[in-house]
Amino acid sequence: MWTGICTIVLIASIVQAKPRTDVTVSGISAGGSMATQLHLAFSSEISGCGVVAGPPYYCAQGAMMTAIGACMRGPATSVSANTLQNKLKSYVSSGSADPIANVKNDPVYIFTGQKDGTVIPGVVKVNEQIYSALGANIKTKYDLAANHGFPTENFGGKCDVLYSANYINNCNFNLAYDMLNHIFGGSLVQPPSGTTVPLTGQLITFDQAAFMNPQAVVRSESRATDIFSLWSSWMQTTMALYNPLNYLP
Repeated sequence: MWTGICTIVLIASIVQAKPRTDVTVSGISAGGSMATQLHLAFSSEISGCGVVAGPPYYCAQGAMMTAIGACMRGPATSVSANTLQNKLKSYVSSGSADPIANVKNDPVYIFTGQKDGTVIPGVVKVNEQIYSALGANIKTKYDLAANHGFPTENFGGKCDVLYSANYINNCNFNLAYDMLNHIFGGSLVQPPSGTTVPLTGQLITFDQAAFMNPQAVVRSESRATDIFSLWSSWMQTTMALYNPLNYLP
């Protein structure tokens, strides 16, 4: 996750066929993991989820070395869906998470690329096991020979190569449309290939300087040290939030 990217998107519905509530969440890599954490913890308010190349709920179980080990490179057999489900139920029982009944019929989209060696497909697919047990409305996309990144129809690096410049891969596939179309009821109109859709919203920047120097974490292994060094190199003091159609006040 940390060697990839951390992108998460909260979307307020502006279409008629909207989900149970106005808010859905989706993300890629570590952002995909964060998306499912948010969805399952706040399922009374978040009613749809897109997981792109991300590990499942509570995969790391609070341990950094698990996060950059089993939750990325597996083996998938070391990530137990039953253990993760039981932890979620314990959080629900203690009032730390919303009732799991909220997740039933929620639209969930799960993607993993066949060539992904950063977060292996077997780990990503554990998301499907967890959401299936909760009765979610799941759509999966597992048949694309993509590396770790976000597939597009006509932009980015070669589909099956890790493109670390921006983790966007040209795979002749519009993942953004396929995912959001499922989450929002299947009635979205796909832009014709090669066309440009004007952005009518705005980018809002906010300060995240408080997160630049997190409390020191004991890390005895060089790999963990490398992860934290990478984190500090791409973290910026400001972050941009895209506000579509000026939806936010």
